[in-house]
Formats: sequence, structure tokens, C-alpha cells
Amino acid sequence: EARQQRLARFERERVLAAAGAGGDAAGGDAGEGVGEAAAAIAEVSSPGGKPVQGLCSDMERPYMRAPNASHVRPLPLLRKAFEFVQKHWNESQDWVYVGEQLRSIRQDITIQRVRTPFTIQVYEFNARAALVSGDFKQFEQCSAQLEDLYSDAKLSLSAHTHEFLACRLLYLQLLGDNLQANVFLKRHGLALKAAADEGHGQAAFAWRLRHLLARGSITKTIQCIQECSEARLLDPLVGPLLEMGRLRQLVALCKSCRPSLCRGTVLQILCRGADGQVDASAGGLPLVNCPDDDTLLDTVATAAAATGALADRRRIGEARTEHIQSFVRQPCPAPRTVDGQ
Repeated sequence: EARQQRLARFERERVLAAAGAGGDAAGGDAGEGVGEAAAAIAEVSSPGGKPVQGLCSDMERPYMRAPNASHVRPLPLLRKAFEFVQKHWNESQDWVYVGEQLRSIRQDITIQRVRTPFTIQVYEFNARAALVSGDFKQFEQCSAQLEDLYSDAKLSLSAHTHEFLACRLLYLQLLGDNLQANVFLKRHGLALKAAADEGHGQAAFAWRLRHLLARGSITKTIQCIQECSEARLLDPLVGPLLEMGRLRQLVALCKSCRPSLCRGTVLQILCRGADGQVDASAGGLPLVNCPDDDTLLDTVATAAAATGALADRRRIGEARTEHIQSFVRQPCPAPRTVDGQ
């Protein structure tokens, strides 16, 4: 019996460590298999398949690779820890510390198989803070889990469901993952479209922006962005989406007009704002002039440069980690107990 318990403990630690490594892998598909990973963790949380009952009394703790029951906080303490993290974020906007604490709260929730409105509240707050901070990896993990939670018929819909579904739609558009986007639309497309038709700000904006980008209408896309006043949460996604839309349109123009194309024409099409003014700096587009004429673009070289830039930006939520390279994890403050000592 002791040998079986020891083997079960080793198996729990192995799966928890693997799940932690998978969540931190910058190049992996963080959203792929989120529900399966959580189920696997829960299944081996304790001998007999029962979830671990938290025994930790520290309100704050860092994320851990393979926690046991003595490291896991019970649900009442998790609620207090979450309230403290919310207050700390509102006061300091310290994403390094807040992100670490939210990861540990999510870890305790997963290990104890907590699937309640409180779970949705934690993931929504984490996704919003990650998006504001530019941490797309954490946003991907949280938004993928939210998509799964929103599909659970046992949980009541959150007041922010359409807001985060809109974020998820634009994020998948940004990744360029058509398969994952199609699965998302099959599960949530009707609800999101109904919300857009009813006038929900974020849902209507995301739905319209997606169609404009698919049609390659850059001028109308810019106008849509400037006219929408309810898309503040979506701002971190809108800029990269517009940039990718311009790059795709540039590639299409270069392939249809070889070997050269008037530079002014490209600027008129891709760099004209809603007010009709043209950005003479080309808005950061990789335009390559012909060697003997600055008014013409070398379409072969420009298409190659734009294709490379497009490939580099496509995996912004997975392979690109520049936004977190400057994050230096600081030692957590002395843990606070329930009594605040």
C-alpha cells in the first residue's frame, strides 16, 4: 500500500510538472488542449482520483512546478488572495508581481477542480490584465480556458462573456490559425453575431473588423477603428491586426503588379487615414524602391520583405516573447497569513 501511494505521488508530480512546463513553453500552442490538461491534473490530484484539499494558510505564494496539498490554498483563502491581487493591480499596475500571483491562484483552482463563477472571474481578470500589459502568452492561456468555461452549461454566463469572446476572435484572427478560428466560430459564432446585431459594442466591433480585414479594406478598417469608442480592451490587438492587414494587402498588390509599382499608389491604398491624409512615412511598411527610380517599388523585393514580416508577426501570442524578456521576477513579499501577520 505504501508503495502504491508513493507511485501515485510520483505520477502526480510528473503530470503537474509537465503541465507547468507546457503552460510556460513560448513556442507551444497554449490554448490547445487546455481542458484536457486541466482534466489530467485533476485526475491525479490525489490518490483515488479525488481533488486535493488545500492546506496552505499563506495568502500569497509564487507559482510552483509540482505543489502538494501543503502548498495549495483552500477556496476561502483563494478568494481573499484574489481580492488582494485585484487591489494591488489597481493601485500599482505591477504586472510582474500580479501575474505571478494570478498564475498561482489559477494553479490552486485547477488542482482543486474549482469550476464556479469565481473561476471565470479569476480568468477574466487575468486575461484583461495580461492584455493591458502586452503579455500575449498569458492572455492566450486565459482566453482559451475562458472559451471552455463559457461553453459549460453548468456555469451561468458572465456579464463579460461577449467582451472576452470578441477578444478571442480578434486574437485568433491575429494568429492566422484558420482551423482554430473555425472551431471557435462553430462554438460561439452564433452567440457573438447575435450580440453584435443587438448592439454590443465589443462584439459588433470585432465582428465588423474581422470582415473588413478579410476583404482587405484598409481605409474602412482604419475608419472603423477610429469611430469605435467601446473597444478600449481590444486596443492591444487592434494595432497588430491593422499592421498584418496592411502587410497582406501589400503582398497582394506586389504579386499583381510586376516588376514595379508606383510608390504613391501604394501609399494611397495602404497608408491613407480616415481623414484622407496619407502617411508619407509608409507606416512602417517594408517598401523597397527600384534602384534607378525612387518613385517606383521593386515589387519582387517588397513582396519578399512583406512576406517575411508577416511570418514574423503571425505567431505573436506564441513564438514572440519580446514583451516579457524585460520582465525580471522579483522575490515575493513576505507571505501574508489569514490574520495579516
